[in-house]
Amino acid sequence: SIVEAKTSMGDAGYYATFEDTEGNRLALYSLS
Repeated sequence: SIVEAKTSMGDAGYYATFEDTEGNRLALYSLS
């Protein structure tokens, strides 16, 4: 499930965090 939706970090890009089925919290990062 999504913990934190797509969030802007200004010129540094975007990130989002989610939780997998085992409760592990993960993050994705993108420059664009």
